[in-house]
Amino acid sequence: MKKVLGVLTVALFLGISTAAMAQFLMDADSSDWANVPIAATALNNQPNYFPSEVGAAVDDRIDIKEIKAKIVGNVFYFFMKFWGGPVWPNHAYEEDDPTYGHVTRNRGYYHMLLDLDNDPTTGWDSYWYETHYTPLGYYHSQGIAHTENVGAECYVQLGLKENWSPPKEDGKVKEISYYSEDVHEKDYQTGTGNGYDIFGCQPDSLDTNKTKMRHGAMRETEVGDDTLRRFWGGHAWGYDFLEYGVELTPIIEYYEKAGNHYFQPGDTVGIAGFIETPMDHWATEMTPRGQIIVPNIPKRPGSIHFDGDSTDWNSYPVLATALNNQPNYFPAEVGAAVDDRIDLKEIKAFWNPDEDCFYFFMKFWGGPVWPNHAYEEDDPTYGHVTRNRGYYHMLLDLDNDPTTGWDSYWYETHYTPLGYYHSQGIAHTENVGAECYLQLGLKENWSPPKEDGAVKEISYYAEDVHEKDYQTGTGNGYDMFGFHPGELDTLETKRFDGYMHEVEVGDDPASLHWAGHAWGYDFLEYGVSLDDFRKYWEKQGKDYMKPGDVIGVAGFIETPMDHWATEMTPRGELHLGGSAVSEKGRVTAPDRFVLKDNYPNPFNPETRIEYSVPKQATVTLEVYNTIGQKVRTLVNRTVQAGNHAVTWNGRDDAGRMVSSGVYFYKLSSGTTQITKRMTFLQ
Repeated sequence: MKKVLGVLTVALFLGISTAAMAQFLMDADSSDWANVPIAATALNNQPNYFPSEVGAAVDDRIDIKEIKAKIVGNVFYFFMKFWGGPVWPNHAYEEDDPTYGHVTRNRGYYHMLLDLDNDPTTGWDSYWYETHYTPLGYYHSQGIAHTENVGAECYVQLGLKENWSPPKEDGKVKEISYYSEDVHEKDYQTGTGNGYDIFGCQPDSLDTNKTKMRHGAMRETEVGDDTLRRFWGGHAWGYDFLEYGVELTPIIEYYEKAGNHYFQPGDTVGIAGFIETPMDHWATEMTPRGQIIVPNIPKRPGSIHFDGDSTDWNSYPVLATALNNQPNYFPAEVGAAVDDRIDLKEIKAFWNPDEDCFYFFMKFWGGPVWPNHAYEEDDPTYGHVTRNRGYYHMLLDLDNDPTTGWDSYWYETHYTPLGYYHSQGIAHTENVGAECYLQLGLKENWSPPKEDGAVKEISYYAEDVHEKDYQTGTGNGYDMFGFHPGELDTLETKRFDGYMHEVEVGDDPASLHWAGHAWGYDFLEYGVSLDDFRKYWEKQGKDYMKPGDVIGVAGFIETPMDHWATEMTPRGELHLGGSAVSEKGRVTAPDRFVLKDNYPNPFNPETRIEYSVPKQATVTLEVYNTIGQKVRTLVNRTVQAGNHAVTWNGRDDAGRMVSSGVYFYKLSSGTTQITKRMTFLQ
């Protein structure tokens, strides 16, 4: 199986805002900003110009010249151009040391002020800072034109600190922080009023090179109540400019909790640049007010909370169940087969059309399934050391034809365990016939002290395998997409939820893509946006994964245990519900709650129930017997507007098979209740 990473980006499908977005490259090359209009231009401060009532003012090299800004997807990007350079390293502290000679330190904070309500009379009056005029405020007091106040409700900050240059200290970076603060109550003229943390993130690992350029998903630090999700941030310095960006999700959610729905499409947001450096006793610099118009901002995917807790999967039906392999069961013609701990037990999956994301769930017969101690070794120096590694796939039969695509009975010229079971006439061992697969790949170094024990790779990858013949080992596979977090730590092998860049392949290296995963004791949950997936198949003339389609699915894993053991589930079928599609290709929600007749009816062993929701709502779908006792809760969660489906397998909430007879299924949401009847036959 190919473990390289792969291709492509996409914009919209059926009018859905997807998670891949052509962003600005954080590469110290300002050419991708060339067509973005200048939002505000500032004067070049002159040395010794300002009187004592003005707070310290930057002069020459670190004066801001102009600012630009643009929202792409759900990232707010900023660009500051300066009158001089180099602006980083900025040598903010300099000292002649009797032992080490001339040593320097780089430090500073670079902000973009945001007037979210588009009212410069509310929020932070940028004419004042710490009871002093800012340079902008002083210019305004002198009647200088183009010195408009921004009136900021919040700011977004990039903060950088480095130690003294060697040999006095190690010269390494001490801090790279992406931070935002709510300052709508602050009165900087009087020094009164409170500020409130919105979010604070920093990279997990720091080195001096990252002060010049970095990007990636980061865990919240110090502030914020969400330690599971990772938020994207990035920056780069050119000779006379800085570019940086932050994901808007935590800012939007912070204000929504306070009842303020900022960043709506068409809103005007006022902006201004603001910097602080230790030069001239913590000099400050402001630009006049500029503004941008807010585009549509896609909501971050969130159908599943990647927290290692499987309860949010309870309402989704099991699509396929696999046998628990027995040790030493398979003959030589079967490729290595996992036994016990890493055997697949069952799979679940669904597609959310509003996010255009695919989610799947694998449950195993044993545990813990991660760390999996896939390699183990007794080392003469270090003793018993382990390594965790493996690849976890969902096979997709996109044309719903098991006779085309990869026959999952075979892998690398051997029977798979599933194929061998089928050859022996075992029931429920259907082939999937896959056109492609989605993969989560994980690698860790040997456990310390032999190596550092840190994660080496987390990859989200997809491959087109519709030509592959694994019985003969012939046919080509084609990379579809591949991306991984920009910076890795060992915790991320257990849990990740964030945006990533393409790696190795792809036609837009600036694009961001969402994916997430988490491990429980005996399960894995995983999700990925389908933007590149969809773009790839559209180039092949295929219109896969749309509302109403039925696709085949199967689980497939590989680990180094038992000489790269493989494990397959039988084929399951997934009915793609979701929003209706208008003739113009736009997604339109149903105009009312609908509960459809189940099919088949009567049924055994399972039946499908479809329902429609006109807007996002908390929904329950429950099954009752004829005397009004609740038998099973099929759905109890918030769902998006659109068409949905669930399968009932004739079992109650305790997993027991119900008796033959008539049952009622009831859809409830708020004051809405719809009930229908069905018949189960043993």
